[in-house]
Amino acid sequence: MKVNETTVSSCPARFGKSDLRQLGVFLKDKRTAAGLSMRHLSKLSGVSIASISAMETARSSPSLTSVLNVVQALGLSIDQAIEEALRSKERAVVSRAETGSGDQSRHLPGQLVDAKLDAQLVTLVPGEMLSVPNDIGGGPSLCMVVDGVVITSLDGARRIKLDNGDAYHAQTGKVSAWANGGTATSRILCVTDRTAARKIQ
Repeated sequence: MKVNETTVSSCPARFGKSDLRQLGVFLKDKRTAAGLSMRHLSKLSGVSIASISAMETARSSPSLTSVLNVVQALGLSIDQAIEEALRSKERAVVSRAETGSGDQSRHLPGQLVDAKLDAQLVTLVPGEMLSVPNDIGGGPSLCMVVDGVVITSLDGARRIKLDNGDAYHAQTGKVSAWANGGTATSRILCVTDRTAARKIQ
């Protein structure tokens, strides 16, 4: 039997808890992007709703069979799912307000024990552009537009328009600037994870 070297090299040497959590987030994003409820995905995959929920929130380690069935029901291969899930750790993920209700809402991971989270509300007047402050961009952050329109600059090149209620989750340094893209004052609420920085001190 010939081994596909490309497939082997794309898989991590060790698939740890954080990778499993990232795979769960990725599968949930794919499910919601496809407009599927957990119930519908359960019917398509033959995997119970409870197992899908546990998989998406990394509450337990799923069986390989369950993961394969869910991944295939979403129209992906397992290699593709793992590669894309791990790659998604390095970018900003946007959630639109109109898709953030019902069972599509996000849950905080169970590993937030003794976490250090900082919250800031930033105001932008019409036409203002602001570099993301180091105390926000210097760690993983979750930011939501609570008023107006905000244009986010990702990695200094790509720009995404966020309307009232839209949010993004970004790894350290992935969002470089915000701009008020409307005619009224905009406000963006950011929660930054300072847990790792506190442990280093």
